[in-house]
Amino acid sequence: MMLEGGHPGELLQVTAFLDVIVGSLGATMVATLPSEIGQAMAALSE
Repeated sequence: MMLEGGHPGELLQVTAFLDVIVGSLGATMVATLPSEIGQAMAALSE
């Protein structure tokens, strides 16, 4: 890419990154029980 005059920063896409992160969190929240999510948050804060 750089040989053809491109900039390496063009490979980083914030919107695509956010889509993956938010989609993963959403899928996890749909697949687990609310009580388990609460327990996981409590375990992370310890």
